[in-house]
Amino acid sequence: MQNNSPKKIKNILDISSNAYGCTYDNTFLLFKSSKEIFYLIYSTLTRSIISYDISNKNKNQFFCEIKNAHDDYIDNFRYSYDSKNKRDLILSLSSGNNIIKIWNLKNWECILDIKNIYKYGSILSSCFLLDERLNYNYIVICNFFMYNIKLIDISQKEEKNQIIESEINTYLFIDTYYDIDQSKYYIITGNNCNVNSYDVSQKSLYRTYETVNSTNHKTAQVFSDSKKIVKIFFPSKEGYILIFNFHSGEMINKILCGNNNTILIGFCLWDENFAFTGGNNKNLILIDLNEGKVIKEFKEHKQWIYSIKTIKHNSLGQILVTHGLDNKIKLWMIHIE
Repeated sequence: MQNNSPKKIKNILDISSNAYGCTYDNTFLLFKSSKEIFYLIYSTLTRSIISYDISNKNKNQFFCEIKNAHDDYIDNFRYSYDSKNKRDLILSLSSGNNIIKIWNLKNWECILDIKNIYKYGSILSSCFLLDERLNYNYIVICNFFMYNIKLIDISQKEEKNQIIESEINTYLFIDTYYDIDQSKYYIITGNNCNVNSYDVSQKSLYRTYETVNSTNHKTAQVFSDSKKIVKIFFPSKEGYILIFNFHSGEMINKILCGNNNTILIGFCLWDENFAFTGGNNKNLILIDLNEGKVIKEFKEHKQWIYSIKTIKHNSLGQILVTHGLDNKIKLWMIHIE
């Protein structure tokens, strides 16, 4: 049986050295499509979208390049499966001109081009929000300067009917979380010093996860462990990974991963025992969640690390991908000695 210890992970390939990214999460996609293909999708400094197949360790394939996919730099991606129309969908966002595009992965046809959502300010993040039947129907977006969240009903043909005003006011939208047991969607935001969750159905604040001095949290991950405890993890500007009980709002632990000058941005769970983080110290940091401490650092990036993702591959085991301000996207796998 393959050793799944993240301590044995090794950078085996630099997939790109000209990948564009800002200091936000979700600057690339790592996912398995409905066709059982493992994809890595990212944008370049020339505003192209690159589609890359990592299904085979010895035959990583460049699929295609969508040149001039946006008129400005692309800094946010999301994936969703459209069960109604049986297709894989990719969302790409250019915050420079506030344009969201949705692509059919099969042929990279742009099936929706959403413009003029806000007159002022930038959209810094967006993602799909499925309806109660888990059909693809909505997009969640947030305006950084107007501090509000809107839902876009992408099933509506007329533009005037698309935008749904929300009562949720926030400083920075991070992500959504669907609780299977409760059959509820939550929106997660980084609001001033704290991270908040909102009940979408009630359109109201659900819980506040109180931090100290940190603003603009850009990454959060919600995970239900083997004991069915739902936890939310997110990094802070003071070098901590903070762990809260998602439903009670109580802090479970905080793990120091540096010093007061350490700014952590990226975060990714490996499993319920280990996690990776990264930020301005340029190192990929491995954390033991049970011991509550850093156990290893990997020095491969030359600039800040701000986006980290992992996926379990059918034949290759666990895969990790990192993206840094050195414009590099790195592929990591378990090193078998």
